[in-house]
Amino acid sequence: MRNFLLILILILSFQSWTKADDVRDLEIEGMSLGDSLLEFFDERTIKKGNQNHTYADDTFFDVEIYGHKSFNKYQNVSFSLKKNDKKYKIYQIVGFNIYKTNIEECLNQVDIISKNISGVLKDTDKVKSTDNHDADPTGNSKVKQIVYWHKSGSVFIECVNWSEKITKEKNWGDNLSVGMALSEYDIWLNTKAY
Repeated sequence: MRNFLLILILILSFQSWTKADDVRDLEIEGMSLGDSLLEFFDERTIKKGNQNHTYADDTFFDVEIYGHKSFNKYQNVSFSLKKNDKKYKIYQIVGFNIYKTNIEECLNQVDIISKNISGVLKDTDKVKSTDNHDADPTGNSKVKQIVYWHKSGSVFIECVNWSEKITKEKNWGDNLSVGMALSEYDIWLNTKAY
């Protein structure tokens, strides 16, 4: 029953995505790309969530907010923001849920959510893949991903199945991620971030 309820919640969470002509028309937890994060959280919460990830280029930085009372569909949400932007404009937003025991449910969610968003954005290219995860040099961690590319940005759904070794060593749990990014962020991520 709990799994059925989770599936129903995830499916219903994409109803706002119907008839979207731009990735900025989509929402995760009521937030859209281009919104100011200050509309949803105070500056103290945003600064507390700063992840201090090291990138080759520091144009953007990441903020993660865990288990906030306003979240209904996802356990955690991460944001990518531009350095020195006092309005904290959202360039990428990702909702994610951890799967401690049922990786098959996570993998199935990728297909279920994809079916619900296919055809939502006009003129998109869809790319499906199942590969080794780059963060695990042993090749034992897998990621199943579907990405929708649009001129305004991208939307992705992925399930990461970490190896037992990675889970024990780094305490990383298998997870489902649903995210979207503006094209400016996608370009930076693919050309300057690493």
